[in-house]
Amino acid sequence: MDMNTKQKLESNYKVFSKKTITITLIVILILFVIGTIWDQPLSKLVGNQNVWWAAIMQDIGAFPNVILCFLGAEVIFQKGTRLQNRLFKYITMIFSFLFGLTKTWDFFIEARSQMGQAFANINKNLPVGAVSNYTFIITNKDLNIILIYIISFYIIHEIIQLSWLQKVSDRDLARLVIVGLAGIVIDTATGEILNQIKNIVSRPRPFMNLTKKKLFKSWYIINGMLGSDNFASFPSGHTRCFSMALFFPMFVNNNNEKLKKFLKYIGFIYLIIGGFSRMIMEKHYLSDVSMAAFIGFLGIIALVKLLHLEEDKFDF
Repeated sequence: MDMNTKQKLESNYKVFSKKTITITLIVILILFVIGTIWDQPLSKLVGNQNVWWAAIMQDIGAFPNVILCFLGAEVIFQKGTRLQNRLFKYITMIFSFLFGLTKTWDFFIEARSQMGQAFANINKNLPVGAVSNYTFIITNKDLNIILIYIISFYIIHEIIQLSWLQKVSDRDLARLVIVGLAGIVIDTATGEILNQIKNIVSRPRPFMNLTKKKLFKSWYIINGMLGSDNFASFPSGHTRCFSMALFFPMFVNNNNEKLKKFLKYIGFIYLIIGGFSRMIMEKHYLSDVSMAAFIGFLGIIALVKLLHLEEDKFDF
């Protein structure tokens, strides 16, 4: 091994260095305190449900957690193709393929519903981001949509396998399997934590206060499982999804510092823009957004450090 290769493999660069973690947590804490004190005036200042780019983020922008799970499924699929035991091989391949297929299908249906709401609002001369009763339901007449979706998914699956994962060495794939499983766990765990907090707090969304003149309530006022999406403001589910983009650098080889840094900065920028869009759409307050970012970031850091995902020590 030459000196340059050895230096690259022994790179000390960390996406989630102590400095990055400390600064990020301090910023989130400051934003949370600011939100706790000034949630209502800030919401009145930035709220505008007719902002198109924020509506697009609402409709189709909350995809990082889906991509995270999809990549994890793809990595596991590739690992399955290399197993010696045929039974375990095909079980792993079928299960991982179906997991990626159904996970992305859920996102497709939700995004299609959100887009349908936006166009329904336009037809009614309502703000594009306003809440409506529109729902998108698949029926027997829509079987062509399902078929097109499955074919499209399979093509993307093959492209990823052929252009990337089949070229990865067994040792690098071993690391990616751990990363992929960690990504799925992070998405599941942070989503469950956030949803339970939503159910318990049941905070009215900003538009309830701004347009329907409902009484403003801070995040620490517990309303207790009202069971309505209009009372699911704290924390922000979309922002948690945005925060999962911070985990993407873990899929990059440890010696590719430039790509890791690029994805890291893109992840933070996407999280900031996405969180701000939820405030503009009058769906969340600053404290909702900052708490969701905290939950997502904390979950990522916990598993990155627990599983040593930034270390080059995976071999199975």
